[in-house]
Amino acid sequence: MLSLGKKFQDFFRNLFRSKKPEQRYPRISIEALHDVEFTLIDNQVTHSFPVANVSSGGIGLLLAADSPNFKKDALFKGILVIKKSQFTLSIRIAHITGSIMGCAFTTNSTDLIQTIEEYFKDEFAAFAFSKVKSDILKKDNRGTPHWYRGRGINEIYFIANENEIIDFNISYLGNYIEGGKNKSTKFGYIVGTESTKYKTAAKIHYIKPPFPAELSSSVKKLLDYVPELSHKHRELILDMIKGAS
Repeated sequence: MLSLGKKFQDFFRNLFRSKKPEQRYPRISIEALHDVEFTLIDNQVTHSFPVANVSSGGIGLLLAADSPNFKKDALFKGILVIKKSQFTLSIRIAHITGSIMGCAFTTNSTDLIQTIEEYFKDEFAAFAFSKVKSDILKKDNRGTPHWYRGRGINEIYFIANENEIIDFNISYLGNYIEGGKNKSTKFGYIVGTESTKYKTAAKIHYIKPPFPAELSSSVKKLLDYVPELSHKHRELILDMIKGAS
């Protein structure tokens, strides 16, 4: 388990010239995906969970206070419902962090990948991304900062100079991606928060490559719904993600 750590916390703490925009931190929260549910089957007993994130590689389930005590690496069968599509899957519990139980799929299918891609496409259309005015963002001597915010905790932030993306991070539907010039692209899931007296920062569970099969195509669709994002910046970000997928 890794958190965003001091570097990423400082990154957002210094994002603005004034301290008032630090009120942004409480926006980081765990949200259940719309129209997605997973039913875990444990010795013929079923447990239904709202879903915090989903990819072709696995799923993050939101635990309640009265949820059973599951153990890491335990194997189960389950039924994943995405809108009207249903998939019977085998899962392995990969981690339990706070209110999130991360599960890896031990079975998969092309139909599942296609359904996830279509689900993401439909949800992206409702994000309503808008660009934060550049004059209120803290200057960075490495390049120009750009920040696009959507509904919930869906957002895109990057620092760019004339022909390069120096730093970027993207969060959407509980997924998180970061990278930049001379950096390894990382993928993970938002699994909780870390709070101090002054701020709340996201906690990320990173996964090792290979990344989910639909990652590049999903991010491509996501960026299509950011109307103010330039074509050049869009392609530079996609090239970094494609190179890591």
